[in-house]
Amino acid sequence: MLSAAALACVLIAAPAAVTAAEWRVVSIEDYGAKADNKTDNTAAFRSALKAVEGGGEVLVPGPASRIFQTAPINLTSNVVLRVEGTMRAVC
Repeated sequence: MLSAAALACVLIAAPAAVTAAEWRVVSIEDYGAKADNKTDNTAAFRSALKAVEGGGEVLVPGPASRIFQTAPINLTSNVVLRVEGTMRAVC
């Protein structure tokens, strides 16, 4: 069990919760992604993820027949990646 002082340090260091008003939802298409199974959309994915850094959702629009190619991407805390289409590794 944490002491009161240790608990206070944990609470102060914890990231602030994102309110509904601050939560952003963006589509990778807003950042130039193309669902043609040819285009390297890595820059669009990374830009969209940066736009919602700290709290938000990035949408990969569907249906599953829409294929977005990308290199590896990194998700950060409080970010949701909602995949309705298909993500495929860049060859």
